[in-house]
Amino acid sequence: DEVLNTSPATRTGDHTFADKVFLSAISLWFKKAVKAYEIMLFREAIKCGFYELQAARDEYRYQCGAEGMNADVLRLFCEVQVKLLTPICPHTCEHLWSKVLKKDGFVVNSG
Repeated sequence: DEVLNTSPATRTGDHTFADKVFLSAISLWFKKAVKAYEIMLFREAIKCGFYELQAARDEYRYQCGAEGMNADVLRLFCEVQVKLLTPICPHTCEHLWSKVLKKDGFVVNSG
């Protein structure tokens, strides 16, 4: 919840180079996690969908520095990570989807 709240550490507007690199990392790890799920490599899916995405987020936060992270990019990161972790911990992800991200419906129906 604290990551999504607007604070001095977040900004809006055009994407910087760091934003674009992080968006690319989100896309890469999302594709790898989905591929791992398709062939039932759940450990690999968790590695890609959680650990690697968290490492990419940490690097993004470091690269942004005092300028702050883009709020829209952070929201996308949270949505992607919740979707990727839903097969592993569905109840927690449903809570995050509805209460923290304030999305309608169920995460399992989100696509």
